[in-house]
Amino acid sequence: MMIACTPRSLFSWNYDLLMDNRQAYTRINWVKEDGEVEVDGVRFQVEKHGTFSGRWTLEHQGVIVAEGQKTNPFTRTFIIKAADYELRVEAESPTTRHMIIRDGEQTVAKIRPLRFLSRRMVMDLRKGGYDFAVLAFTFWLVSLLWKRHAT
Repeated sequence: MMIACTPRSLFSWNYDLLMDNRQAYTRINWVKEDGEVEVDGVRFQVEKHGTFSGRWTLEHQGVIVAEGQKTNPFTRTFIIKAADYELRVEAESPTTRHMIIRDGEQTVAKIRPLRFLSRRMVMDLRKGGYDFAVLAFTFWLVSLLWKRHAT
């Protein structure tokens, strides 16, 4: 399975995500490192918990759906905790934008640019069974890393 991740405009860090009959929209606020994820018309809030915390939550109507924690401020690694599973998102190498998503030791997805200098991305899913909202939140966190690097 593949999720196509397309920026909303040339200089935007907001993305449309499409997979089969599923769609999502991610938005990063310009001032604060929070935003929202909308999945199939259902809006989720992404909240950052403290300026230097490295912790974000995906919330729907005040209920935490998933939590993302940056493990180290000097690495590109997150731990995503959802109700039934925990994912580890990490850079494939220090020099590329490719990100690997693992469930335990098993690689379940890879986020990569469509082409060398492209801002269009794809998330190649090797294993199903993950909540689309959590996958969109994972992409939101990865795009935040890319935005930090670009500015």
